[in-house]
Amino acid sequence: MFDKLLPYQSAAIKNAETLIASYPNSDPEKDNPSTTVHELVIQLNSYQR
Repeated sequence: MFDKLLPYQSAAIKNAETLIASYPNSDPEKDNPSTTVHELVIQLNSYQR
């Protein structure tokens, strides 16, 4: 599954960052929709390379 989704990872991260930036006072716990999973993915990727 990872290999099938990998080509979309950079776009998903960019979309999540754009979403977070769209909130004036971002609070991912209360914003809907919102996620910070992209931050975890970025951190995990730093260990892979």
